[in-house]
Formats: sequence, structure tokens, C-alpha cells
Amino acid sequence: MRPPTSFLRLAIVAVTLLLIQTSSAWASWSVTNVTSVGAQSGTLTYGTSANATFAVTVTGTGSGGQTYVYSVSGLPTGVTAGFSPASASSAQVTSTLSVTNANNTPAGSYTITVSCNGFSKTGTLTVNKATPTATLAVGNSPQTYDGTAKAATVTISASSVPGAVANILTGGTARAARQPRRRRARMR
Repeated sequence: MRPPTSFLRLAIVAVTLLLIQTSSAWASWSVTNVTSVGAQSGTLTYGTSANATFAVTVTGTGSGGQTYVYSVSGLPTGVTAGFSPASASSAQVTSTLSVTNANNTPAGSYTITVSCNGFSKTGTLTVNKATPTATLAVGNSPQTYDGTAKAATVTISASSVPGAVANILTGGTARAARQPRRRRARMR
């Protein structure tokens, strides 16, 4: 005796659905591209420690719980980095790259490369030059000139100014470097 045709159709549909469900469970999620490294948010300046961040986005395909760890290269000396979260998964495809510069990180523009699962994207990290500042404050102000000598106290302070310049601003002296003499060749 043969089973009814409707039963065979139902059995074929059930097996097909089971195979589809099983195969999709085996197809784990994987990163297919690092789609963007956003612009730097936050200012880094030579001479000060500070933080900046970049938004990183990846795309993927499949399903499941596979995760992929981010990495970054091209950071200048003195800069450290970390990702939050540290990995990409099907539930989390954006991450924040946080960078911190030491106060001796050279000023400049640096190309950094963010990678995940063999895919990468570049971004630009900028460390600004320090802006020297000097303040000249005159005590006893204001003074009205009435034709007689007046005393005034002048205070100079320098911050973010390189050593020799700071020394001059705060009362030191400057000397010009002597150029070595050149000897003339004697003809015999």
C-alpha cells in the first residue's frame, strides 16, 4: 500500500524546511568589510595628554555568534589605542576606537589603518602643534602719566614655550651662536 500523495508532499516540505533551518545555523556570521572609519572626534596636541575617538563600522553576512577582533596600525610614537567593544559580531557592527596621546607625541597628520577579519580601512589621526603662550602683566596699573617718573612692576610668565624662549621671556639672556671660521686654502 502506498502512502497518500498529500502525505508525501507534506513530508517533502518538512524535510526541506529542516534542511534550510539546519544549513542557516551552520552559516555563521562573518565580517565582509570594514565600511568606515569616521572622522577624529577630539583634539590631540603636542605637549598635553588627551583623548580622541573614531567611529568604526563593519558589515557582515550570515548568522550565529562568531566574533572578530579589531586591530589598528600606523599609530605614532606615544599613542595608545583601544576598541569598545573590542570585537565585531552579528549583534554589534559598530565600535569606538579611542586613542590617547602622551605629551611627547610629535605633531603631524598620521594615516591609521583599522582592520577586522582581513578587511581594512584607513583614517587620519591629527596631533596639533602646541600653541606657545606668554603673558605680560604690568602691576600698579593703571598709571596716569603726569610728567613724573612712576614705578611699575612687570611680570612675565611663559607656558607652552620652548626652553630658550621661555628663558628670554622671564629675564634670561640670549646669545647668537658663533659661526665657525672658514680657513682659506693657501696656494703654494
